[in-house]
Amino acid sequence: MKTFLQRIDAALSHVESLTDLLAAIAMLSTMAIVGGEVVSRYFLNAPLQWSYDVLTLYVLPSLFFLGLPGSYAKNSHIAVDLLIDRLPASAVSVIVMVGRLGGMFLFACIVYFGVEHALEAYRSDESVPGVVTFLVWPSYALVPLGCALVLLRMLSELPADIIAIARGSSAAHGTTDPQKEKGFYE
Repeated sequence: MKTFLQRIDAALSHVESLTDLLAAIAMLSTMAIVGGEVVSRYFLNAPLQWSYDVLTLYVLPSLFFLGLPGSYAKNSHIAVDLLIDRLPASAVSVIVMVGRLGGMFLFACIVYFGVEHALEAYRSDESVPGVVTFLVWPSYALVPLGCALVLLRMLSELPADIIAIARGSSAAHGTTDPQKEKGFYE
């Protein structure tokens, strides 16, 4: 029988897999739109009037903010481990927990103000005029969505941090073990 935290982890993992897939689709869309723009502009002498707006409003924010939760969950974000590798496990656990609490505060602020900003854009029907009128609120909504998923992942990892500190062991999710996780290039 799965514990509550295991069910939360499994649910978050499913959502993160979906957001990773959507971020990959955004990456492919970026390549297709830019490729189409190059062909259209230089070979057909008819640039795509909508490509810049679509890329900057929807595709690139999707790529970043939908890719953020999965990269955080897989611990594939940038980390500098110069000092962490030399510290005792109990100190690492405390540092990881303090860092996670700071990150949780930061992401909670981004979620709160991001939702406010997206709702204001929705209520005022904010748009970017041009050949095609693009609504702005979906772009703004991507920010709190991606950050909320990272915040939920951080919250789900907090009990492991507390247990690691209580046991005086290394944090479960805080640092990478080079022997346990071989990188892509190794």
